[in-house]
Amino acid sequence: MGNFGLNIDKLNTGMGISFSDSSTVLGTTKTNASIFGVNIVNDEIQSNNEEKVVTAASLGYKKTSNPDIYYSDTQNSYFIWDETKNKFKKAKGIENILPNGNYKTDTGYFKKDGTLVAAYENGNLAPTKEAPEKLPDVMADYHGYSKTSINNVFFDKEKNCYVEWDQNSESFKKSRVDDAVEGGFYKSGEKYFDVDGYEITAPYFYAQKYGYKKVFGTDIYKDSEGRECKWNDETKKFELTDRARLVENMKNNPADGEIGNFMQGTSDCWLLSSLNALGDNEKGREILKNSISTDENGNISVKLNGVNKIYVITKADMDAAIMDSKNYSVGDKDVLAIELAVKKFRIENYENDTMSMNPLDLNYVKAHYVGYELVGGDPKNAIELLTGSKATKISKSADDSTIFINSRETSGTFDENFLKKYFDNPKNIIVTTLMDENQSSDAHALRFNSYDDKNVYLTDPYDTAAGPIAMSKEEFYKRLIAVDVSDLSSPLED
Repeated sequence: MGNFGLNIDKLNTGMGISFSDSSTVLGTTKTNASIFGVNIVNDEIQSNNEEKVVTAASLGYKKTSNPDIYYSDTQNSYFIWDETKNKFKKAKGIENILPNGNYKTDTGYFKKDGTLVAAYENGNLAPTKEAPEKLPDVMADYHGYSKTSINNVFFDKEKNCYVEWDQNSESFKKSRVDDAVEGGFYKSGEKYFDVDGYEITAPYFYAQKYGYKKVFGTDIYKDSEGRECKWNDETKKFELTDRARLVENMKNNPADGEIGNFMQGTSDCWLLSSLNALGDNEKGREILKNSISTDENGNISVKLNGVNKIYVITKADMDAAIMDSKNYSVGDKDVLAIELAVKKFRIENYENDTMSMNPLDLNYVKAHYVGYELVGGDPKNAIELLTGSKATKISKSADDSTIFINSRETSGTFDENFLKKYFDNPKNIIVTTLMDENQSSDAHALRFNSYDDKNVYLTDPYDTAAGPIAMSKEEFYKRLIAVDVSDLSSPLED
């Protein structure tokens, strides 16, 4: 018992500590003991720390968050364990002990291990040589606050708030900052500021916070996975765009031979509007269903009935195209597989020198640059290529008394009276091509759905889920330049 300076008899009879089954008490052998009703079974009491615990228990001292400092209720005093003398000594001047074990005395601030980091000199607080940083940083470290990129502002993780160093009181107070990110950007109330204190927008602030990258010249941001997002001012969050949500759906849903909703990517409205019209026609659905199949490995075979060719789109091809929404549609794997098959067909025509410059020819290729193979085409071409059935193209001429039908000039006026017989046939699939609002050289193909006394209803391939959009008849016929139509009843070889 020489290590503790205690008498074994006193321990057994007067202090509520008893030992049993030990040949060497408090030595290096394993001992079964009971200390104030707490059993220590088959343990070793060898170190100063263990001696400190036993001594504290014998004296009735309570633990604090600092393992070397104990408190006595009866003496209303703190005591520090002296490692060299293996005993407690009274600690004068301790005012409080933080949960992290650091403590303050009337002379300054100490780290858990007893290192003085800030002391009072002539009534002013200053860092010591052991902690040469700026005083706010030293005191933030003492309190366990985290640094931010804003000068003298720190984060209190325990209370989940920001605090700010007040030089006058030499203490921390609740900060004006409610949120902060790297680079010095911060939120205060309902406003956001950059490092220089200039006000910025909420999306710009949160883009910095969460790592979103703005797409130049747009209101689109991309997250860490490259997914397109937009800022929602109501929820104060970035949310996936409709295109990005469709991309996520495509990753998880297989091709099923049916045309679902999609959004156009590149300039292939001629193909996509034709697909949308076919997908809403009983015979068209049947043709497409029989033209698409998927094997057990996720590879998709697409038959282009007009040329009687099958193209295999591998799963790797599909996965790469799904992530390249700029150059392809998103939303439906069948539509994407058909795009890739038509692209392969066009590349094949270019490489084999079989491409045609006639838009109505099945081998027509407008752009043979890499990445632009799907750009430009004709709905008549698309309908015939996909189905193997004849389609008719009716287009406007410079002369109001004539029109073109499959490039042959015919008498007639390109208006509702002439086109009504096509629009009224429920068996027809119809794709219309319109000039843009300014009637420039740009044109766009849209699926024709129906009409009434005032409006024509069209589906835009840029967002088929939006459904038919209304356009006044006056606007429609002013911009209309071509109508492509087929009832899918006549095979191409006829």
